[in-house]
Amino acid sequence: MNTFSPAQFLPMHIAKSIASYLPHCEDYRDPLLGTFGLECKHISLLPFMRVSRHWRLGSCSLFYANATETESRGPMLFGFPSKVLKMKEAIETGNHTRIKKLNLYVLMSGFIESESTPDKSLQQLLLSTGPLSRIRTVNFIAVFDKRGFNRNSLSETQTQLLAKNIHSYLDTFRKLFPNVNSIGLCMCFLNNSGLVNSPVEHAFTAILQDIIGRCPRCFCCTSFKIPANLAHFLHDKSLREITVWYRGDSNVYNELIQRNALSLRKLCIRDAAMLDIVQLTLTQAGTLVYPQMQQLSIDSCSGLINLDHRQPSVNPFPALRNFACYGRFPFATPIILSANCNQLSSLYLDFNRHLATMLDSRKLLEPHTFKALHTISVGVLGTDFEHIVSGNKIFLWAINASPVISLVTISGIVLTNFEQDVLPSIIFSKTLRELHMPGVHLSIKNSLQLIHGFENLVNAALSFTEASARFSEAFPADKDIKEYQLMATEFPAAIRILKMTTRYHYSTQCAAELFVLVASLLPKIKTVVLVCQNTEKIRLASTICNIVQNPPYDQMSRISKDTFEFAN
Repeated sequence: MNTFSPAQFLPMHIAKSIASYLPHCEDYRDPLLGTFGLECKHISLLPFMRVSRHWRLGSCSLFYANATETESRGPMLFGFPSKVLKMKEAIETGNHTRIKKLNLYVLMSGFIESESTPDKSLQQLLLSTGPLSRIRTVNFIAVFDKRGFNRNSLSETQTQLLAKNIHSYLDTFRKLFPNVNSIGLCMCFLNNSGLVNSPVEHAFTAILQDIIGRCPRCFCCTSFKIPANLAHFLHDKSLREITVWYRGDSNVYNELIQRNALSLRKLCIRDAAMLDIVQLTLTQAGTLVYPQMQQLSIDSCSGLINLDHRQPSVNPFPALRNFACYGRFPFATPIILSANCNQLSSLYLDFNRHLATMLDSRKLLEPHTFKALHTISVGVLGTDFEHIVSGNKIFLWAINASPVISLVTISGIVLTNFEQDVLPSIIFSKTLRELHMPGVHLSIKNSLQLIHGFENLVNAALSFTEASARFSEAFPADKDIKEYQLMATEFPAAIRILKMTTRYHYSTQCAAELFVLVASLLPKIKTVVLVCQNTEKIRLASTICNIVQNPPYDQMSRISKDTFEFAN
């Protein structure tokens, strides 16, 4: 007789909520496209879906949200791993109607090969599924190689074939995806083909222009230099989202963004010069305001900040909620931060001397400056950072930035005199739920003092070094364990998930002993995630198993070998 847990019959909205919080599997990065990532969430959902039919129904919408479609030779050409959900798999299970986002690979040489039909895969989809009306986003990934045509010219036959195939492809695309409103663009080149300004590349532009002509709300362009005519075509489309990697003439990108200033809600920029970023908010008429911009991400700026360059006189992003700046801060004034300090909900900053000094002078490093901030992530730039500004100050700013903070990530900060200079100044917020500190080294004692102070902290990532753990040949000694256990009883932590890394340990035995000790000091711990290389997993797991089966840990029912999980 089969028995079922009551959990298998949770209300549907609760089952869906649980599924949405499951950890993402690692992003799949296509080797052809570098950092162009295909977000795949379905692997981590598989165990959840197998619990019961009820749970499966609650998570199918997430599992089948994203899919990938290639030509018949695509899987062999691109070598997709199993974690990428292919369109064929969704059709076979009858879940193709759940797909909202499709990554569409197209081999461009097929448009001029007489034996090839470039829209064959789309035609097959149309016949088997009919129009896919739920798909709103298509990432159009064009793959170029040298087969079948000369780099800079086509024969008359190829030219005619190219025109015919483009017309056929567009006709099938329109029928298959009638409701697409978001287009992502990417180009990659096989065998160093480098088909710049080739007829086939112009054909690709023509295809895009027709597709984009149906007024998409979102435009994403990576690894692809936007032709001026295509950018001009987009000027008056009232785009809500733009993601661009600057390639070639920066004026093309700046004008595209500025012309959509009134409608933009999300802007992601990469590889732009700092002057280009500044000029996005300035025109000859004065400050250009983006009244609906809620998300702004700037990555990998180059060049130097021109301190003498005129700056915005008013806040250019009055509705900003999420701001991320990966790399150097491109503005000579922190007006984006100071003017939005009462409404920003998430913030990512990489600190250097210029930014730290600027924020300090404007009193933006004071505790609780950002009233609505829920998520903050802080990194550092420059090898001489710690000689210029105190890592203690940046650490305290991140921890104390907001009275409603729930997630803090701090990386690369060097702390000094923690008990004397840092610990007394920490405001232990009751709202903090997650604290991640990769590369921020603390002793076991200092780590306990920190995490036990946050009474609602349930998830943490910590880093220890052998020096900070006071390793000896027989560590941990009985007196060490008793000392730490006494400290843990004084501050019962709520933490349930702890993440640690073996990166800073040279001995598997010492690392295992340290991990088990720290886990034993947390009375509510459920899972300890150990980040290590694949070659270390078996040896580390075996060592931990031996430790937990012997005194003093064999008497602790909450600690066992099943408490520990491993990740790369």
